[in-house]
Order: sequence, then C-alpha cells, then structure tokens
Amino acid sequence: MTAADIEEEPEPEDYMHLLQGTLPRLLLHARTIYYSHGFLQKDVLQCNDCLQDEIKSKSYIKNRDRSAYALTPATWHNEAYDSICQSIKELRFHSFIVNYYDAVKAAYLKKTPKLDYQYNPMTIRDYLLGLDIKDVNKIDRNLETLWPLTFRIVNNEDRIKVVNKDADNLLIS
Repeated sequence: MTAADIEEEPEPEDYMHLLQGTLPRLLLHARTIYYSHGFLQKDVLQCNDCLQDEIKSKSYIKNRDRSAYALTPATWHNEAYDSICQSIKELRFHSFIVNYYDAVKAAYLKKTPKLDYQYNPMTIRDYLLGLDIKDVNKIDRNLETLWPLTFRIVNNEDRIKVVNKDADNLLIS
C-alpha cells in the first residue's frame, strides 16, 4: 500500500462544506420571559418554530389574518410605563399607599393628550386597546402584557417603593 492509496483526513473546513447542504439551520431568538405575575424574569433562547407557535396560540390575536407583530412606536414601552407612573403619582396625592392594579386602571381610563414632542403617543390605554382589551376589569395580575411593566416598577423604579409584594394585593407608595 502506497501513500497515494491512503486517503487523507479532511480538514474541519471540508466537513463544514459537506454538512452545509444537509443539516437544517436553527434560528434562535433571544427573549426575556416574565413569570410570577411580573415579579421575576429570565432570558431564554427560543427557536423560530416555538416562537411562531406561541404567537399563534396567544388569545389576544382574534383575527388570524392580522399580522402578529403590530406596528407600534419604538417608544411605546416607555410611554406606557410613564402613564402608569403618572397615575401612581396622582393617586398618591390622595392616599400614601396605592394598589398597583388600581393605578394601571386609572391610567387606562385617563385620556392623555398628545404632547408637542410626541409623534404618536402610546399610553397604556392605547397599547391595551390595540390588543383588543376594552374592559378595564380585565386589568389584573393575570394580564401577561402588563408583566414587563410590573417587573420594571417592582424591581427597577427608584421613585416608587413596594410596600406589599403580593400578586393579589401589590401595594406601592
């Protein structure tokens, strides 16, 4: 047997060239998941198929022809958050301790005028109406769309103190 008869071991780049056409590519999305009624969060990677299944299963998407990703201003999260903080500030004028969900309901019911610097304001009312949540009584600890805002107020807001960190009776001051 000569050296010409022995096949050389392919380089790793050659293996990748062989595998490129045969293996499916896995697309992962970095997401933040909120749980425990918005008190906790964790960062996860989710495959594209799982993400599509989750979007299809969401109960707030009534019309399947409508895109799952609604066009909203990039600042909606901050503006909705600010509308809740403003509501808390106004309610604290009457009572030092405020129920968080009552403050969100008050922010939802309040008609906020457009300010000069806002191109398209997105208050919590605008955001929830866009998700077809028209009943103020649906605003409670089980409304998952509020969980990112709840997490931010409970864990990151220096101006607001959490008095009672209970999902049924979240009290802030």
